[in-house]
Amino acid sequence: MRLLEHIKLAVFVGLATGILHGTIDIIARVFSGNFEWFEAYQALFFSIVVFMLGFLFLGFVIGLLAKIISLKIAKKYYAVFYFLTALFSLLFFYLGAYANLVLLSGIPLRSPVRIAANLILIVSLGAAYLTLLTKGKSAVLRIISNFKTKRLEKTIRAAFVAIMAFIVISFLIDIYLINAVPNFPAKGNFDVPNIIIMSLITMRADHLSSYGYHLETSPNIDKLARDAVLFENAISPSPLAQPSHAGILTGKYITGNGVIYEGDKLADSETTLAEMLRAKGYNTAAFIGRSQLKAEFGFDQGFMTYNDRTAFFAPTHNSVSMAKAIRIIAPKLKKLLNQDEISKAEEINDDIFKWLDKNYDNPFFIYAYYSDMHGPYSVKGEFTNINGSNEFENYTDEEFYALERDYLRKGNITPNIRDSMVKFYDNDIRQLDKNMGKLFDKIDELGLKDNTIIIITGVHGQEFFDHGNFGHQDTLYQEVIHVPLIVYYPNKINASRVEETVSTIDIFPTLLDILDIEIPDNIDGVSLLPLATNEGDYGRDYVKSELFGLPSDEIKRQTAIIDNEWKLIEVSSEGGAVSSGLYNLRTDPKEQKNLYYIFPQKRKLLQEFIDNT
Repeated sequence: MRLLEHIKLAVFVGLATGILHGTIDIIARVFSGNFEWFEAYQALFFSIVVFMLGFLFLGFVIGLLAKIISLKIAKKYYAVFYFLTALFSLLFFYLGAYANLVLLSGIPLRSPVRIAANLILIVSLGAAYLTLLTKGKSAVLRIISNFKTKRLEKTIRAAFVAIMAFIVISFLIDIYLINAVPNFPAKGNFDVPNIIIMSLITMRADHLSSYGYHLETSPNIDKLARDAVLFENAISPSPLAQPSHAGILTGKYITGNGVIYEGDKLADSETTLAEMLRAKGYNTAAFIGRSQLKAEFGFDQGFMTYNDRTAFFAPTHNSVSMAKAIRIIAPKLKKLLNQDEISKAEEINDDIFKWLDKNYDNPFFIYAYYSDMHGPYSVKGEFTNINGSNEFENYTDEEFYALERDYLRKGNITPNIRDSMVKFYDNDIRQLDKNMGKLFDKIDELGLKDNTIIIITGVHGQEFFDHGNFGHQDTLYQEVIHVPLIVYYPNKINASRVEETVSTIDIFPTLLDILDIEIPDNIDGVSLLPLATNEGDYGRDYVKSELFGLPSDEIKRQTAIIDNEWKLIEVSSEGGAVSSGLYNLRTDPKEQKNLYYIFPQKRKLLQEFIDNT
């Protein structure tokens, strides 16, 4: 068999395998319910390219070796070889994905258990492959003979042409839709303020200079805050992104809206802020900087424009696709494929500016989700070398991120690593603030600033070993749930600072109150307008934040109740890494002195609030 014939046969088998793999991928996504139209052509494209290139290389190598050593093997047995290679390639992909993403999901990637399990899979499939290749040739030939007809070859060639046309046409449509900016006419001429909510992930309040931080991390936010109401003690309903966003958009605590864990879907039965504003004639648009809020999770309810495309090749959040497999196997290709699943503030702003240029003359509600402070942090920046040079200043962001992950896995974070984390985190705040300033300037240039409510808030905070942990998924201490909340609307609200402890779920009823829209009875949030205008009291005794462990976790539930200066953290199962605690935030703002057993009456009073929720 000549070299060219080898290559033609290999490419044909690779093409058929790629089409089959891509089709299975599409069917699986459709049935899972997590599917966006552009993933269909991308699934086919990646599958076809990977299998065709793989079989092209294989055909070239086998053909060249056969030529060099003058190997004489009948063409039909080469067909058996390529057929079995295609079959076992698919088996290896799907069984490997199932084993690693389902059966071994809780086991570290480099652990002996995972390595051994993968070796067993490889050996088992390899043994079966070699057995069929040597002992089962006749049986495989009979199977192949059923497919080897001119009609089938014509069908496959026609399918290939149709699929290539589908991919090309879909790609062109996709490019158009990505760059197209929708324009929605107003439902009527009415004099209401525009609304912009800027939600910042991993943003602890005490790292903003407007909240007293020792570095000038947020000059543009500070400038806006001087003409706004700054709530000094705002609390997120959860230290997790999706539950926290659900709280903002529904005005309910997480047990009320049902979004308790990351990956939970916001139910269609929930009425969101966007839905209420849209019903009143607002043009509603959301610009999402991280894949956690993709439309598949239900957060698009009520938005006429929902820009959640964080990457061009963006697989569904929980999908097993060829593009995702490539990213796992060769992570350095992530940037080349634009698969980081994050849109930085500059990209978010570009989309917002284009949208505003077409829609600024109608009352609008914009929800902008900025994710810049989520790791890996920016090594280069304003604060890298503050207080002397930094030993990591010549690292890339990814190199330092890999270093810190390695230290975290070992459970040994040195002071220099921790201090650099904080500096680089502050770099990201400063860079985000710069881009937020550009959005403020854009609103001003369009002549909208005086008639626009701008709300800046945090999704949750971030712990840098304040209590022995890193991140935001383990505890309910202040560094994780104390977030900024700034409300700018000089037409109706004078600048002030409010000390009362409030919740970000109060944003929902506050906006409705400002707009004189009836506030639903079934929400947990209360309007902050009386506090903001100094014309009344906060209509609630306490605020709450919750964290639910997964069923396999040692700690099932943590609840924080804050009543003015007192804070209770109640942990459902004691004896683990996190314990229940009672703290006085006025005398002990960093929660270092646990008063849980010293003030039992106060503890019991706050525990009653948990029982009532």
